[in-house]
This record gives sequence, structure tokens and C-alpha cells, in this order.
Amino acid sequence: MDHPYYSGYGRGQGWRRGKGRSQGRGYGWQGGRQTSVHRQSLTPLPPPPRGAIRVVAPTIDDTGLESIVDRRFGRAPFITVVDIVDKSPVSVVAVPNPYATAPGGGAGRALVHWILVFRANILIAPYLGLHASMVLQQSGIRIIPAQPGVRVIDILRMNGLIV
Repeated sequence: MDHPYYSGYGRGQGWRRGKGRSQGRGYGWQGGRQTSVHRQSLTPLPPPPRGAIRVVAPTIDDTGLESIVDRRFGRAPFITVVDIVDKSPVSVVAVPNPYATAPGGGAGRALVHWILVFRANILIAPYLGLHASMVLQQSGIRIIPAQPGVRVIDILRMNGLIV
């Protein structure tokens, strides 16, 4: 006898089992589709110089060390990257953040991935979500909490990173 609940592939037609549209894949409610946030990427950066400390900060503008820290992490318009050697900045780059206007969620996660790929040592941010802070701490990246609206150079001086 073929019972309707136990028919089909696997062990029935319960949650994520059996026949039907997007059932049995185990990819969650979207059926394995990624949001557009994860398809975008930031401008690639060269690796930091030997012996350098790479500091990353979400900023409102792209004025280098004079940039102002944004209150948002994943949705900040720019990401300012500072390479420091012997307490002096060697290079300062402000990269436009494509995740700032990306639809959907996951901008913070995507930005955390970018920070890990480009070997940042320190992150300056006023607030991080639970996932972002956990991943960064497990990766050994130092997080410096900062008030939004403060210049990047002032935060670096307050923490003794530059003179």
C-alpha cells in the first residue's frame, strides 16, 4: 500500500524531503540562491608591505587620514585602509564600498570576508554585529571601538599606532 505521506524520494514529503520544488536540497528558504551582495567585490588591494600593520576603517568620505569614521560598518560609503610601518603611515587608500547600496542583507558579512582576504590586522569601528565581531576576533584581528564622527588620524594617534 502506497501511503501519500511516505511516498516519493527519501523518507516522505516532510520538511526538505521528497519530491517537489526546492525540497531535498537543504539550502534554506531561498533554494540555494545567493543575494546580490555576495556577488559584488571591493577593489583589490596590494598586500601590505613587510612588517606593516594594516588598519581598516569604515568612513564617510575618501579624504585619507582625515576621513571621518562612519557609524555603520557594512553600509559605510568608503573603506579607508592605512598601512603603518614604524609608527608612520606608508600608504593610505580609500576604496568605495559597493556593499553600501547593495540590496538585501549581508553587507557586514561580505565586508568581513574582504577584510580577512586582504590581511587587515586592526579594524576601527563604532559598532559591529554579532557575526562580524565573532569572526574577526576568532581570526585574530584587533577591534578598536571608536566614536562615529572622529577622524581616522585622531583614532590612530589615541591608540599609539602613529606618532
